[in-house]
Amino acid sequence: NLPIGSGMSVSSGVFTFPTTGYWLIKFYADVRHSSGNMWTEGFIQITGNNGSNWHTVAQGYSNQYDDSNWVYGTVNTEVTMDVEDTSNDKCRFTVAFDESSNGVIIGSSSADRNATFATFTRIADT
Repeated sequence: NLPIGSGMSVSSGVFTFPTTGYWLIKFYADVRHSSGNMWTEGFIQITGNNGSNWHTVAQGYSNQYDDSNWVYGTVNTEVTMDVEDTSNDKCRFTVAFDESSNGVIIGSSSADRNATFATFTRIADT
């Protein structure tokens, strides 16, 4: 349950930008596995044609090691995106696990902390 600023919007996991420009996008995912030594990958994907095609433009990787209890880790990645058309240029995030049935993305519905989150910062005109 991510708070969205006054301009960003999201629908079905696809983020739409309020204005054109160069945007710094950061993605952080806290993850958990129930056992074993596992890996997790996080991806930032963008489209220039309103979701007809998606391209992975940034990838983060994390190993989680078993301490005979829960296995925790954090994966993060970032990219600068040139948004030239707010109707077509969009982004989304995906997470892949070593064993998809064993991985959990940690989230929080509490407004007092971020567990898994993304930030969007407009840094310049296009």
